[in-house]
Amino acid sequence: MNEFNFVRQMDVKAESTLGAPPFLNCRPLIYGIEKEVKLAVPSRLTALFQKRQLEVVLMPVVEFFRNPRALLLPEMAIASNGPVHSVRFFYKNKPEEVKKVALDSASKTSEMLLRLILKEKYGLTPDFSPTSVKIDFLNSVYDGILVIGDPALEMVDQFPSLDLGGVWKEMTGLPFVYACWMMDKDQDGRKVFEKLTRAKERGLQNLAQIAEENELLSAADAQNYLSQYIRFDLGEKEREGIETFQKLLVKNGLMETHRELHFANV
Repeated sequence: MNEFNFVRQMDVKAESTLGAPPFLNCRPLIYGIEKEVKLAVPSRLTALFQKRQLEVVLMPVVEFFRNPRALLLPEMAIASNGPVHSVRFFYKNKPEEVKKVALDSASKTSEMLLRLILKEKYGLTPDFSPTSVKIDFLNSVYDGILVIGDPALEMVDQFPSLDLGGVWKEMTGLPFVYACWMMDKDQDGRKVFEKLTRAKERGLQNLAQIAEENELLSAADAQNYLSQYIRFDLGEKEREGIETFQKLLVKNGLMETHRELHFANV
């Protein structure tokens, strides 16, 4: 899984209590504070948050549904209002013929979104198996594979695929929120909210610089991806998207209970 080259983990402050995934689409939200942020795949960040080793984490939104200690920080997210480009379900033949699916288990939100789309749109409940995105998919036993983040951008021309953000928009007419900043309910979020707000403002002002520094895509493609596909706001429509996602998960038996959206007092 590709990580940014703009900061090495050995450079992160030992006392850091912030965590974020090492994906290109996250960099605008941590611009200028990279050395204060622990980088790890979403599943690892979730584990560290649950152990209270990190206090504020940019986590998959489904983890909020599962963790009663988590509060959402307002105004900031990784979202899309249509195709997202970097959350894709690749398949060999036709999506409606899929029986065995390999999962990139780095993000539970993308996994649950795929399960929901296959069941709601195609009436499918295939066998799912967590695996490495580095498998030889073409020669594997799998009919489809979920890939997220930078690896999905690398695979986009290799196999036919469903862009899950685009499918969600077609199904609901709403944006989809992949990740939000979350904090433990016992923490005071005012100072960190101010810090993260400033980082986001700097990041959005420096998308061209972020695009130039990335080593995954061309600078033009990276800037197009960050400016045309990814949304960084958490507004009313995004909140409605989160609520609708929860309701559909419960409706399809993919989640047991619904949790109201609770935001930190900042």
